Amino acid sequence: MQIISTFLFAAAVNLDSFVVGLSYGARQVHIRFGANLLIALIIFAGTLLSMMLGTGLKDLIPAVVAALLGSGMIVVFGLICLIGFFRRRGREAEEASLRSMELRELIPLACALAANNMGLGVGAGIAGLGLWATALASCLCSVLFLYCGNRLGKERLSGVIGAYAEPISGIMMIALGLYELLG
Repeated sequence: MQIISTFLFAAAVNLDSFVVGLSYGARQVHIRFGANLLIALIIFAGTLLSMMLGTGLKDLIPAVVAALLGSGMIVVFGLICLIGFFRRRGREAEEASLRSMELRELIPLACALAANNMGLGVGAGIAGLGLWATALASCLCSVLFLYCGNRLGKERLSGVIGAYAEPISGIMMIALGLYELLG
């Protein structure tokens, strides 16, 4: 059943890639495949390194404590997403003035998306998710979500979908944490 946890994790931590794609698409900025792949590879590296750290920490503490800690961290990150969403709700979102995606924008964006995955990656490593499978699933979800978000962002649904990606991600993380805790 670890495959379910792996893909729930990968989907949850990469919903922000979907929102980024929506944002760029809404501004009619096309994210080329090469740019998308570079972002995904940076996310893969960040997820892999953070999971290695979490796996190393897992060996230093008893298995029951590690499972509780890892699952708890994932639930906490999910709650933080939900709380952040409700705190920002009602405020106007700041619009970025970018008109095209260049390498100087791509690297910081990829690092920011990877940083989001890293905190959860430590928790996933402690919880015992498969290292390579989870990092690869995260990479694939990143490519897919960024592409789909960019495509949908160019259409009229972007405001509705983008507005709820953060709480959906939070709920998915909470569900993953609880699944790992109770499973």
